[in-house]
Order: sequence, then structure tokens, then C-alpha cells
Amino acid sequence: MNMKRIKKTIKKYWAIFAIGIKEAINYRAELLLWSTIDAMPLVAMVVIWLSAFENGGTIAGYTQSLLIAYYIAGYVFQDLTGSHFEEDMLKQIQSGRIATHLVKPLSLKRHLVTNELSWRFMSALVAVMPVIVLVTLFTNIMPPVHTIHLLILPILLFAYLMESIYSLMVLSMGFVFEQAKSLMHLKWMLGWLFSGSMIPFEFMPQWLSQIAELLPFKFRYYLPVQIYFGNIQGISILYQFGLEIIWFLVLLFFMRLLWNKNLKKFTAVGN
Repeated sequence: MNMKRIKKTIKKYWAIFAIGIKEAINYRAELLLWSTIDAMPLVAMVVIWLSAFENGGTIAGYTQSLLIAYYIAGYVFQDLTGSHFEEDMLKQIQSGRIATHLVKPLSLKRHLVTNELSWRFMSALVAVMPVIVLVTLFTNIMPPVHTIHLLILPILLFAYLMESIYSLMVLSMGFVFEQAKSLMHLKWMLGWLFSGSMIPFEFMPQWLSQIAELLPFKFRYYLPVQIYFGNIQGISILYQFGLEIIWFLVLLFFMRLLWNKNLKKFTAVGN
């Protein structure tokens, strides 16, 4: 009985994933637009640091080529673990249309996370793969890929799940807060500052880098890049993955608490 239920669940969410793929293909112009927008910070950072290293040398142990490789690798990991479904769902809350999702015999949270995963997959094909191919063909700045880099995959998986949790937290606030959309910008700013996507931790003041090391945003950008570069190895990777699991469980607990509490106060109006 349990195996039948598991197979049924897998089939159900695989169907959601497949539908998400079809939606991404149908809305390919939007997918390409968002992929281009996501790539703009990479282009800007490369231009800035090419200028900063115009006379050669190193900054905080980074050479020009190493820093550019840092941002390229970070872009790849960041794009694979993004989560952006909250904006559309907040609109559905305000219009009352989200009620149609809440009455279905299917977890809305799991549906959103699974559907977003399909968009991450398509984004990887549309944006990430071309960047990887071009960088590999025309430069030699990226470190070679080794078997040890497979350890990055579970870290990226839980980084994606935590990004989805942040989105669900923002969405849950939409049940009680009309201007919950502003929390999307807070989510983006915190991730930009503390993930390492703005600057590597080594460039930060010591007090700020220590805060960034404690927070969970590093698992999406800085940490996988450092593992890829070989700066974090062996037991240290397992230690960091253990911390990520703890953060995931803590965030999951508070997200569920927030979701259930705010959902009880929600009243659907409109169409």
C-alpha cells in the first residue's frame, strides 16, 4: 500500500513538473527575458572587475581571472537555485483567485516548489548551458570539473529548497499584508548582500563576513563556488552540508508556522 502511494505521489508531481516544462516553452519569451535579466549582474561585475584589475595584481587573494571565474560559477549556481513564484501568487491572493488552488486535494506549497523546479530546468538549458559552453570554448579561466564536485549537487538542492521556503514565507505574508510584495525586495537584498553575489566574503569588512558566514544565504552562491575552486574539501564540506540541513529544518518549521497562522486569517474576495 505504501509503495502504491509513493508511486502515485511521484507520478502526480512528475505530471506537475512536465506541465511546468510545457508552460516554460509556451512562455519562452518571458523565460528568455528573465534569464537575460538574471545575467545582467554577471556582465556588470565582469566589466567592473576587468577595470579594477587593469594594472594586474591581486585583491584579497583574487587575481583578475580568478574573480571573473568566481562570478561565472556563482551565476551558474545562483540561476539553478532561484525561486520566483511569489510575485504571481501574490497577485492571485489579492484577486481572490488563489482560493481555487487552496481547495484542491493537492498541497499548494509542494505544487509551487515542483513547478518552479521545471522553470529552473528550462532556465539551465536556455541561459546556463550557453554560458558554460562559451566560457569553456573561449577561455581557460574555469577550474576543471572533478568527481568531488558532485558533492555540490545536494548543497544546491537544499539551497533551492531554502529559496523556495523564502518565497513561501513572502507568499504567506500576502494572506494578511496587502503590501507583501515589498518583502520580495527584502528577500532579494538579503540574498544579494549575504550570499556572496555582490562581493566575495573576503572583500567584506570582518564583522560583515562573519555575519554572512552564519546566515544560510551562502549555500546558494559563495559556498558552492568555494567547493568548486577546491578551497573547501573533505570533512569541511560535510560540516557545511550539516549546517545547511539544520538551517533548512529551522526555516521549514517557521515557514509552516507562518503559513498556517496567516492562512487562517485569509478571506477570498473577488472573482
